Amino acid sequence: MTDEMLPAELLTALNEQFPCRAPQIRRLAALVGTDETSSPPSIVLHGLEATGKTTVLRTFLDGVGASHTWIACHECVTVRQLMERISAGVTENVGGVDAGRAGDVCALGVKLSGALSGAERKHFLVLDRIDKTKEGSSILLAALGRLGEMVCSRRI
Repeated sequence: MTDEMLPAELLTALNEQFPCRAPQIRRLAALVGTDETSSPPSIVLHGLEATGKTTVLRTFLDGVGASHTWIACHECVTVRQLMERISAGVTENVGGVDAGRAGDVCALGVKLSGALSGAERKHFLVLDRIDKTKEGSSILLAALGRLGEMVCSRRI
């Protein structure tokens, strides 16, 4: 999804709402693409706190009508709670059948594969503030970053 693919009124609204963010919005549009184009298995937005990353991304995904699940990771006390929120959130948003609990990343990958197997659209999993998890480690972050590769679908 480039400038030509973004509706002109959406691009104008985003640029008015978030001045000086046009280059980031264009990059985001290129990475998200359309349902017919592939996207990278994971996209990491990083930067200084309180600079608008969450707001820009949420507004962009809502504006383009992208199928997505938003998880506030800093609200999860344990890794298991995070895995279960991800599993339940994705299943609910894509209309899949909940296949039980997902206590670790491997089980989560299996559950997401099942939930997304019938999805007709590309689906984005947004792990907001993943660096603020209570039990998070660099291994957990790396494993979650590879979820897009683990799921047997190009839909996450």
